Amino acid sequence: TGVINELGKEGKTGANSIIRNILNEEGISEINFHEMKPVSRKIATESDIILTVSEGNKRKILTGYPETRGKVFVIKEFLGLSGNPNIKDAHYHGAMDEKMYDGVTEKDTEGAYRKMLKEIRELSLSIADKLTGHSQTAG
Repeated sequence: TGVINELGKEGKTGANSIIRNILNEEGISEINFHEMKPVSRKIATESDIILTVSEGNKRKILTGYPETRGKVFVIKEFLGLSGNPNIKDAHYHGAMDEKMYDGVTEKDTEGAYRKMLKEIRELSLSIADKLTGHSQTAG
């Protein structure tokens, strides 16, 4: 499980102060109590579907738990979206594209995190639509 532990250190929050402030403004106060938990064998085998934000995270899960093949998807892959399957990361500085989305917004800034939140929110509604067969996105 060493590979899987790279996905998160148990008990540590993955949210910096910028993220916590934005989510608190949005009424998502659970972020203040969020603790990362690595994917365990129990979670991996008992889950019907596992959604990740990147190909790298998907690969790590499949490497650690090959029996999950066929139920691990990058969110955009699961939704059938074309193009880069990864959600742009507002924080990670090792990525090839050092600017966010528009090629202008610097990473690790409030603007970058707000853009990431907008994308995740939109994708979450699409996931809900797909899983329930109901449209959450219709106005």
